[in-house]
Amino acid sequence: DNSIDNIQVIAHRGYPNGGVENSIDALEAAAKENIHFVEMDIILSKDNQFIVSHDNNLKRLAGKNTLISKSLASDVIDTEIRQNGHTSRISSFDSYVAKAKELGITLLVELKTTGSEPANYEQLFVDKLNSLEVSQVYPVMSTDLSVVEKVKTINKNIQTGYCISLQIGNFTSQRVDFYALEDFSYNELLASEA
Repeated sequence: DNSIDNIQVIAHRGYPNGGVENSIDALEAAAKENIHFVEMDIILSKDNQFIVSHDNNLKRLAGKNTLISKSLASDVIDTEIRQNGHTSRISSFDSYVAKAKELGITLLVELKTTGSEPANYEQLFVDKLNSLEVSQVYPVMSTDLSVVEKVKTINKNIQTGYCISLQIGNFTSQRVDFYALEDFSYNELLASEA
């Protein structure tokens, strides 16, 4: 169905006019708008905790040359971040989900991999979704196809998506429920094929 009724609005990293991207402030601001989902990013810390952040390196938003993947969660959670005149704080995935539930917001979770994830990374993530009781509610995507395919293998009820920066040519046989494309890659033929 290509009707206008089939369109869903996703707030990318929350609502940037209300707080720093991926912050609880931006999540709260998005809740005040007419949106269906808030897209957000998580990175695994050195001690296997999921941290809400797009960047592994805190330099862009916190001014610190610190890698989340090489840090303990306690060393990065609550770090002050700044963007577009806003000041917010980095949160854990647990805290972010708790606030999203309180606000009645569904999250679209993007798994940001850094190359230093443990062999059981996908299992850790699925276990986290299960413990937060959102595995049947939150769609999950990544630019790392093998990660979302493994998540789907572990729990077939999780809606998984492949996030593609630049789509050239036809889709191949990825086993995912949806695709996320940059707008410059989108065309009606690809949409129909997907």
